[in-house]
Amino acid sequence: QGVPIRGSHFTVMTCEGRPLRVEASFHWQQRGESPLVYVFLRSLTEQQQTRRALRESERQLRTVLAAVPDVLLVLNHAGYYRQVFTADANLLVAPADELLGKTLAETLSPAEAAMEQRTIDQVIRTQQPTHIEYQLDIRGELKWFSARVVPFGTERDPCVLWVSRDITSLVRARDKLQEDQQLLRSLLELETKAREVVAYEIHDGFVQYAVGTQMWLQTAA
Repeated sequence: QGVPIRGSHFTVMTCEGRPLRVEASFHWQQRGESPLVYVFLRSLTEQQQTRRALRESERQLRTVLAAVPDVLLVLNHAGYYRQVFTADANLLVAPADELLGKTLAETLSPAEAAMEQRTIDQVIRTQQPTHIEYQLDIRGELKWFSARVVPFGTERDPCVLWVSRDITSLVRARDKLQEDQQLLRSLLELETKAREVVAYEIHDGFVQYAVGTQMWLQTAA
């Protein structure tokens, strides 16, 4: 009828005798008095295997990323969230599906967004990884993070891979240690001053009284 047919699926047998699932397209062409039909076959079996392998690789990758305690973000040059992975949703300022497609300015405070955007600009401009420590307000709780930011993406679509780890407990322990050290220094200073006072009182108090008493006794004798 002269009408092309596309997308028909068939199972054919190869010369090795194994079944092969194919997608066929039929095209008609008139050459003189003899009409010709061109048949184009494309293997679906290999495509299915490739897609199955890709899905399995993606599943394994998500399983691995879900077990990592870090937060993994893919951010483009404008600060848009491209990918979000984490095993702990409490480390995100919003659920992962709500972050995708949004910008840093839409999800963070102005100061936080400006800090992260400066880091992205620096990494993309220099194409050099960098390390930063920063603080985020996550649902009313201040958390400290240590992040490694590396170049990612392509020249046409520059991005960064942002890998951050929660170090809130470490920072609090460090601050507590500094407070304890300061308290210890203050106690040592007080002890030193107390010793100086005691030494002064002994030298200018007891010793003088003792010497004065001795002289008085000698005079009386």
